[in-house]
Amino acid sequence: MPELSPLAWVGWSGVAVLVVSWLTVSFTAPGPLRDRAAWLGAVAFYVAFGCLFLSLFLRAHADDSWLGRVGFGFLMLFFAAGLLLATHRLLRALSGRTAAGLDSATN
Repeated sequence: MPELSPLAWVGWSGVAVLVVSWLTVSFTAPGPLRDRAAWLGAVAFYVAFGCLFLSLFLRAHADDSWLGRVGFGFLMLFFAAGLLLATHRLLRALSGRTAAGLDSATN
C-alpha cells in the first residue's frame, strides 16, 4: 500500500465524512439532526475538494507550470470561501440559531 501524505489523509477523511453525512441526510426525517448532518457534509465536501486542488496546485508549482498555478490557485480560493461559509453555517446549526428553512444545506 502506498504511503499517503497528510494532505491525502485529510482529503480522504473528508470524503468519508461526506459519505456518512450524505447517508444520514438521506435516511433521516427533516429536523435538527438532518440539518447538522447536511452542513457537516457540506464542510467535508469543501475540505475534500480543497485538498484536491491544493495537491494539484503544489504539483503545478513543482512542475513550474504558471497556468496550473493560476487555475488551481483560483479553485483553491473559491473552495476556501465556500469552506468558510459552510463552516459558519455548521456552527450556527450546531448552536441551534438557524431560521426555519432559511439555513438549509439541502433543497
